[in-house]
Amino acid sequence: MKSLIASLFVVGLSLTATAVPIQLTPHDITALDTYYISKNGTGPGNGNDSASQLYRLNTYFLAAPLDLDASLKPGTQTNIWASGLADWDYAVIHFGASAHGGGGGSVGAWFLNGADSFTFPQAAFSSIDFFRAKRPDVPPPSVPDTGATVALMGLGLGLLVFARRKLA
Repeated sequence: MKSLIASLFVVGLSLTATAVPIQLTPHDITALDTYYISKNGTGPGNGNDSASQLYRLNTYFLAAPLDLDASLKPGTQTNIWASGLADWDYAVIHFGASAHGGGGGSVGAWFLNGADSFTFPQAAFSSIDFFRAKRPDVPPPSVPDTGATVALMGLGLGLLVFARRKLA
């Protein structure tokens, strides 16, 4: 009985969902490589600063402008993030000219989808900016549980005991 419960627990852990970032497709502009736009000519002053990257995200990748809560241009610029992404909603990456073409290089954007770690494309990686949307101050409504979860667990365990006795 203990081994059955332990195996069910292990199976339950293996079925947990994993968030995967989604690369955004640009609109209203000729894309360089399906997912990328040229850096030059697409931002105010063709800059590589966070304000220019936010402008590109809002203008070319999102259907509605992002109500910005926070932004970050990390001191360590890397395409590999083993952790620390969960607090951010979007990533905008500037690639050098050799990656996807375009004047001054190219820019791509990702919706992070709740992921805490991800490895972004490495080709001619230049810099990355993270953006977080404002969250409502109202906590989500709680869902009352009238004990149905405990009742279902008890029913399941009772059925296991019954099946064990029938099979023994």
